[in-house]
Amino acid sequence: MYVKKMGLLCLILINGVAFGQTTSEKKIQNLNEVVVRNSRLKEFAIGSYVQEIDSISKKLFLNSSMADLLVNLSLVRVNQNGPGGVSNPAIRGGSSAQTAVIWNGVNIQNPSSGSVDLAQLPSMFFDNISLQYGGSGTLFGSGASSGAIHLEAGDLLSDVNKLGFQATLGSFNARNAFVGAKLGNTKWANAFKYFFAQADNDFEYKLPDGTNSKQTNAGLQQHSILNETKFKTGNNSTLKATIWFQKYDKDVQTTISATEASEAHQEDEHLKLALNWEKTTNQYSFKAKSVFLANELYYNNPAWMQESTNKSKIWVNELDAKYLINQNQSITAGVNFTYEEGESGNFASLTTRRRAAAFVSHKISNLANIFTVVGSLRQELVDRGFNPIVYSLGLRANLNQSVAFNGNFSRVYRNPTFNDLYWYDPVYNMMGNPDLKPEDGWSVDAGFEQGYKKENISLMFKQNFFLNNINDWIVWIPNEDYSAWSVANKSKGKTIGFDLVAQSEIKYGKTAFSIDALYTWTDSKFIDLTGEIEMESNMLYVPKNRFMLNIGVRQDNWSVLYSHNYFDSRFTGAWSGNLEAYFVGNLSMQYVFPFGKQNLTAAIHINNIWDRNYQVVYDYAMPGRGFKVSLYYNLNL
Repeated sequence: MYVKKMGLLCLILINGVAFGQTTSEKKIQNLNEVVVRNSRLKEFAIGSYVQEIDSISKKLFLNSSMADLLVNLSLVRVNQNGPGGVSNPAIRGGSSAQTAVIWNGVNIQNPSSGSVDLAQLPSMFFDNISLQYGGSGTLFGSGASSGAIHLEAGDLLSDVNKLGFQATLGSFNARNAFVGAKLGNTKWANAFKYFFAQADNDFEYKLPDGTNSKQTNAGLQQHSILNETKFKTGNNSTLKATIWFQKYDKDVQTTISATEASEAHQEDEHLKLALNWEKTTNQYSFKAKSVFLANELYYNNPAWMQESTNKSKIWVNELDAKYLINQNQSITAGVNFTYEEGESGNFASLTTRRRAAAFVSHKISNLANIFTVVGSLRQELVDRGFNPIVYSLGLRANLNQSVAFNGNFSRVYRNPTFNDLYWYDPVYNMMGNPDLKPEDGWSVDAGFEQGYKKENISLMFKQNFFLNNINDWIVWIPNEDYSAWSVANKSKGKTIGFDLVAQSEIKYGKTAFSIDALYTWTDSKFIDLTGEIEMESNMLYVPKNRFMLNIGVRQDNWSVLYSHNYFDSRFTGAWSGNLEAYFVGNLSMQYVFPFGKQNLTAAIHINNIWDRNYQVVYDYAMPGRGFKVSLYYNLNL
């Protein structure tokens, strides 16, 4: 396959060594204040609700996928088609196609499906993980209508040299391994990471009649390789080359209602190549990037005599410049050109799309840092037609030393995917619509945060209101008996809700206790006009109530984290009705054995500790109680 061949060739050309996580951090904390490292996110996402996953919490999920990490540590909704199955993210009431996944500043959403499968992304491949709740179309373009997930690499030139090895064994014959190293100095550096995962997922679950059944055809195997090379090209400039290749083989899980075991199988291959150049002075900076993404999906279902191969390519080229006008004003402007290509047996022919965009942002803050205001504009040309100009305005005001106000208004948009436009499947009677219009609308966020810190006690509270209004929402719709599906622009999609966050940490001697509570209420509706009458219907898989409680304890070299998640009932469609509400508890424990410049970390994870029977996506069983045991060795060179 062309992805594999190109990946192997590039691995030979960009050879290197890599990275492992350190264990020197001391704080257990699941939700920090806004601390972001991506420059565009840091500079211009003012007024938005941004959550960063801290390094200690991330370390507890080193052997996990991004899907499992976000389910336990964030308010992102991850629709998991069983363990290791397709796991698409969605923020607030949006769809996966409205939730951008930004890898080192580039949106990696598949142009055919519009989504990213988080089950295929190893969490240990990313040094910084940030979640932006709310629309950000001016910053990142199409596909960021409801929010964005930012996955960033750290600075190789400032990182320490190190070697790392990790191995995990778990229930249902799960096992994975990691090896990596980072070598270099302040002028050049190279990092290499390899991750392997395999599982049978042959767990038992309860059928609707109360009898037990054993899951079949749910195994997986994954190989992922990431290499980064960075060096200085001058006193103020750097060049970085990145290659990321992975292969993910997954049996398509037998559904609960199936009368025969599934024989379907899916193989995914992904290749990502990136070149990033940056020059920075005291008054200005220039950045240029060129990124190539290739995806290939092979699907085979002998029972239905189905076999298909879907391919997509994306080539992104972007140039932006930042100029510091004075001590409290800066302006950033840039241009982006993106070429997209999709190929499938379900398309009549090869599909292509060319997008060109220009964007500008202006940031103003007073010298006392009491307020910061950011205004942004973006215009995109798609093939030969212009999308509407989108704009945003963000504000942060520090009302006093402990209270701040955040507010953001943003116009948003989303282009139809290739599947939306051109898909044709005679077996399942599914047909795209080439006459679809792009989605467009607006997003509002407003809220307060309060902080209190005295001696050994720190408290943080956040309240955030959000409202998203999307016109011409693109949605696949079944006919009355669900025998055929078509895609159309709904009249409107409207989401209203609020987030509540309470975070605390208390230190008593050498022991630190933390309790983080996160709650979100979301009301998401489709609104259709029939004559002059508005008809409302629920959006799929959006829980009205979501609650998360994380309790952590740490002392010297050991730490414990309990994560409790509650999901309200979710509407799955008129035919299947609602999925029952459920809660899941997970427990993680780790101990670090230090030996000078090296350390060994032992960790035990108990997933679904209360052994709950539940479904995230209709008809796909999830595992009951399961265990994982991990050993991680790290050596600082």
